[in-house]
Amino acid sequence: MDSASIAPIFHTDSNRNFFRHAKQLRDELRGRLVEIYRLQDFSIYFVPSVRYGLLALKHWLESAGWQVGLRGGSHYAPIAELFPQPIFRQYDGPDAWISTHVGPYDGAAYRLSAPGALLEIVDASHSFATNLHAGLIEVADVFVAPLHKHAALTVGLALIAVRRELATMPVPGMLEEIEGTTASQAPLIEALNNLECSGVCAFNKAAIGDVRADLAETSIVCISDFQSPLPFACFRHQAFSHLARPALRQAGATYFPAFDVLRIARWARGPIDGDPIEFTADIRATLVRLSRQ
Repeated sequence: MDSASIAPIFHTDSNRNFFRHAKQLRDELRGRLVEIYRLQDFSIYFVPSVRYGLLALKHWLESAGWQVGLRGGSHYAPIAELFPQPIFRQYDGPDAWISTHVGPYDGAAYRLSAPGALLEIVDASHSFATNLHAGLIEVADVFVAPLHKHAALTVGLALIAVRRELATMPVPGMLEEIEGTTASQAPLIEALNNLECSGVCAFNKAAIGDVRADLAETSIVCISDFQSPLPFACFRHQAFSHLARPALRQAGATYFPAFDVLRIARWARGPIDGDPIEFTADIRATLVRLSRQ
């Protein structure tokens, strides 16, 4: 490989082709993820982020003449900005929806479309590698998930999963070309190393139920879907907007002023078939502690 292909400073090993090695790493990681996360029914493609993956899928489908729309729901704000609602003619609608499995600002667990319905592209940021994982891979035909959240494998890498038996999708050659842009070796190596360390315990099994806490003269009620074993819970109260960032960080919490929501997350490693690990009492104590800040 000469300097017209890649700068000489990246030629750390004269016997190894940089891009060929990156592909070998992607293939190795792909095989490990399929095994650990039970993705045998899916074709897996790597991209740098969920946003990149959703844009790639939208371009892929639209290049085949499909219309892609954003389904109603609580989407991650940058996703909603990237995919403004399209205008469809009265007599038709989109051929595919982009949906969010778990709302990041309200903790709502949305029901995924049944197989055979309108094609649904799922943002699985808060269900992949959680207690909702089994339901995701059972129902979803296409989903995008990051590896830096609940899988906790690396930053700067996400996957696109397309069910193999999905006959209505265009030829996936474009997705293979798009995956080729994911050539940085560092996140691939880090993900493989972290998988080696975690083994089958590559899931966030934290679960938060119905949390209620008394703050001064009022009570806070969790607005999340506590019927689902989610790894975070969302709350609303006027006191949250005054909390300092160090206190929030120490509590494992984030305040979203645009939504007036406090989100508290928890993390506990475990295998896919392991029981959810309950954090309801811990979250209640955290809320009380934050109220005294």
